[in-house]
Amino acid sequence: MRFITTSWDDGHPSDERLADLLGKYNLRGTFYVPQVNPGHRVMKEQEIAALSRRFEIGGHTLRHVSLKNLPAAEARQEIQGSYQWLKDIVGTDPVAFCPPFGDYSQESLSLIYEAGFQIVRTTELLSPYWSPGILPTTLQVYNHSSFTYLKHLVKRGRFGNMRLWYGTNFTADTFRLLDHYLEFIGTHGGCLHLWGHSWELDKFRLWRKLERIFSAISNLPGFSYVENGQLAKTVLT
Repeated sequence: MRFITTSWDDGHPSDERLADLLGKYNLRGTFYVPQVNPGHRVMKEQEIAALSRRFEIGGHTLRHVSLKNLPAAEARQEIQGSYQWLKDIVGTDPVAFCPPFGDYSQESLSLIYEAGFQIVRTTELLSPYWSPGILPTTLQVYNHSSFTYLKHLVKRGRFGNMRLWYGTNFTADTFRLLDHYLEFIGTHGGCLHLWGHSWELDKFRLWRKLERIFSAISNLPGFSYVENGQLAKTVLT
């Protein structure tokens, strides 16, 4: 099984431009949207509903807060509130959830599944795999350094992913990484998962880079293009 998926956090109004670009290249994606975000603007509810008719909408808490150290009662309110709010807007049960900042605890993880979400998208990078209920990522559009990738992998103890990254001579070049992971997944199976934030694309002028990436991953033979939620019951063996 060879999959390509994308995901986009925070529900910024520039998600509409992003959705159009995904459509241009026949790509699928999941948009993780909070009700409010102190750091950035969020789409209006009618805009979220319109986007949901084209792409999957996932939970991202109500107030875009870290769940890692949040008291259980507040975490439950943020998670269950997000589930019900999205259900009311899009008219279907949401499947995927992304904790803001990639922060969560085992307790909050249990609360996410308890609320009805089936898969949790993390901010783990350089991964071509996923497991029941947990969906890491492969590449972020944002430009990371090799040191950042290394620190990220060591912090999470992902030494298998580090060995795979070693095959690139520990490059931080997005397009060399892209070629490496596409080749690996094409041979061994897995999922190429690209993610980012549309406000970040605006701020750092990454739209041209994103379109180059989309062109490179679009319409590849042997790959299935899916939304995050479609991987909830599909586990690579």
